[in-house]
Amino acid sequence: MTVQDVPLAAALTIPRPESQPRRLIESRSLDLAIPVAIRVGEMIGQLLVVIVLAGRTNVDVASRFTIWDGQLYAQIARFGYPDRISIGSNKSLESGAGFAFSPLYPALTKLLSVPLGGNILVAELVLTCTAGCVFSVLVHLLVRDAGYGRRAGYLACAVVGLLPMAVVLQMGYAEALFAALSAGGTPSRKQGTVERRRGFGVPRWCYPADRLRCRRTDRGRGASG
Repeated sequence: MTVQDVPLAAALTIPRPESQPRRLIESRSLDLAIPVAIRVGEMIGQLLVVIVLAGRTNVDVASRFTIWDGQLYAQIARFGYPDRISIGSNKSLESGAGFAFSPLYPALTKLLSVPLGGNILVAELVLTCTAGCVFSVLVHLLVRDAGYGRRAGYLACAVVGLLPMAVVLQMGYAEALFAALSAGGTPSRKQGTVERRRGFGVPRWCYPADRLRCRRTDRGRGASG
């Protein structure tokens, strides 16, 4: 049996494991960065499609993202809700269509327009795109916390963003905000999710369903104890 000489310094060197806090920060960064990158990439792709279609019809590209409901939301953000509903002689609605829209989206648009120089349409797009990115992150977290892993979460983000109606997640519509709030209010299947999400940096009030479930669990434990 041959005995090899090993330098003393090498023999005394003990490999140091990777720092646990560093690994935790890196994993949480991936949970945030990759879903946002997926959503941004999809928005760029959808924007290119709109540019091509608008070029064929000689239509302003920016107006395509703030048409229809976007104009009504902008009107509510600027002037508030109408004070009356007017019905024409042919029984058609002439004024008062703004009452069909919820107030949260135009209120946030109005608030966001303040640092943007009062530009309501730009504020709509900024709010919608931000909410779409938040929605993408929350979809990833829901899939990951359900036990399917990070890769499945990333795939879910991509699939949701590629649906035909996902283009409204970057238009002046309230769908992106509604989707983000719905994903935040969806309870996870895995215990302790609220604590992990709080550590991830998401406020506890963003997950009312998890918070309610935890309260009921605590009450049940107290009653059984």
